Amino acid sequence: MATVRRRKREMVERQVAKHLQMYRASGAELIMGNGRFVAPKTLEVNLNDGSTRELAADKIFLNVGTHAAIPNVPGLEAAQPLTHVEALELDIDFIGGRTRTRTLDPLIKSQQFSQRR
Repeated sequence: MATVRRRKREMVERQVAKHLQMYRASGAELIMGNGRFVAPKTLEVNLNDGSTRELAADKIFLNVGTHAAIPNVPGLEAAQPLTHVEALELDIDFIGGRTRTRTLDPLIKSQQFSQRR
């Protein structure tokens, strides 16, 4: 399973590198960080390098990505739910048509998971 996780990470890194290369080639300015509107048509961005930048334009395109978030539901955080990010990092063995999750075995001993075809 370690090989599968490593290959998945390498695949994601290649995709990110390819997309960054395409942005650079397009001539567009790629600004990476966390932003918020501070006035009409004006963003304040906390850049990934730690600096801050204010941007203003008539039209603003926001590519918000896919950041996993756990909603503020009473008791949910204590239950330690998995987002898609953590689920892809589970140590899972595939044996025949069944899935056995070593990490969660004590919790799901009585349940069987079958691959759907």
